[in-house]
Amino acid sequence: MGRTQRRLERVLKGLGEFVLAVERNVIDEVAVEVVTKTPVDTGYARGNWTPGINSPPLSAVTTLDPAAVASPAKISSLAKLLRLGDTFFITNNADYIELLNMGYSPQAASQFVRRAVSAGVDRGVNKSTSLRIRR
Repeated sequence: MGRTQRRLERVLKGLGEFVLAVERNVIDEVAVEVVTKTPVDTGYARGNWTPGINSPPLSAVTTLDPAAVASPAKISSLAKLLRLGDTFFITNNADYIELLNMGYSPQAASQFVRRAVSAGVDRGVNKSTSLRIRR
C-alpha cells in the first residue's frame, strides 16, 4: 500500500469520525429541545421520548421525566453507539402526544415538535462548527 493510499484512508476515517460527531451533536440538541418543549403535567409525555438505532421504539414506557433530564440523557447515551450508516430515531409513544403537538395543552403551541426539532438541529450544527476533520 502506497503513501497516498494510507493518507487517503486516514482522511476517510477522519471524515467518518467528523460526520458521527456532528450527528451526535444534533441528536443531543434535538433531544434536549424536544423534551423540554413537551408540555408537562406528570412527566409521562416527557419520559416517553425514547431512542432507537435502525428501528424506532414501538411501545410506551412508564418512566416519568417532569424535569426533562432523564430522557435527553437516555437519548444521548444511545447516540454514543451510533455508527456510520445507522439511522437514529427519537420517538414518543405516549398515547396523547399527537394531541399535545396539535396544541391541546396551553403550555405549548401547535406543532411544538417540528419547531423543537428545527431549533435542535440548528443548535447541533452550530455546536459542530469548531469540529475539525482529523487526518
